[in-house]
Amino acid sequence: MDEEGPLNLATDCLLIASLDSTQNFTEKREEIIQKDEVDMMIQVETEGLFLGSSQSLSIGNKLKMTLENIPKKFLLILDGVLKSETVRFFDEYKPNNCKILATSTSSDLFTSVDYLDVLKLEGDELEINELGQLLRKFGFEEQFNNEELTELIEKTGGNFALIEKLMTLARGNKDHLQMLLSEFSTSRRSLNEFTCNTPYPFNNLEGSIKQCLKMLSESLCRSFDFCSVLEPLAWTPFEVISLIWPLDICGNETESHLKSLISHQLQTIVCNSILDALPKNKNYSFTK
Repeated sequence: MDEEGPLNLATDCLLIASLDSTQNFTEKREEIIQKDEVDMMIQVETEGLFLGSSQSLSIGNKLKMTLENIPKKFLLILDGVLKSETVRFFDEYKPNNCKILATSTSSDLFTSVDYLDVLKLEGDELEINELGQLLRKFGFEEQFNNEELTELIEKTGGNFALIEKLMTLARGNKDHLQMLLSEFSTSRRSLNEFTCNTPYPFNNLEGSIKQCLKMLSESLCRSFDFCSVLEPLAWTPFEVISLIWPLDICGNETESHLKSLISHQLQTIVCNSILDALPKNKNYSFTK
């Protein structure tokens, strides 16, 4: 839902498909919602949708009427939600026969929803055999041994979007892929340099990170800048981060109060996909 640019009715459309005709209905989807609970699946591309502005009344009313006039039970998929207005609109107007599945980099956008289940996709779930299959899909004919596959996962942090960019840039050439991986892991080239068109909505990961940072306040972004001195691929204890974290204080705060303030700010960053957290150990790591 970009704030700039005109409303595009040609692209802001509903994609309707029968769940019964969906062949690749994975086990993960069945964990989210049982197949027999819905009769239809509706996907809404939220990018470019001005649901919170006056110029959106026309398309907003059309969406409302469409949802209300669907007689069957259906699953509404909101892909890439970036605005709280989108959440409020669909939460208010969804019919009783509708279930909603939304994807977003910010869980903070959904605080206004009473009944919400959150499914966080972990970055380390990519397995060696899955990566091998993925490489073949991208045209790599040469075999990769387990050591090479493990290295690829470790150096990219298992970040599928980054792996996809590297594989696309390598164009099926194993040596080129290993060269790109070496450049990324040793020289720390800017993520902006690994740019190419893929199904991922951003041309490079820098664009994705900038979008996540837009969700933070200006003061919180300035505080987060101090984390640049930390090792990005290492888990950092909360106690270490608290030593460098800037706070506006008057000097009378207790230690527990200061820790609470820092913890709240860090959690806000985690909820907007900038940091990864290990809740049990209170360790944090840059999103890779």
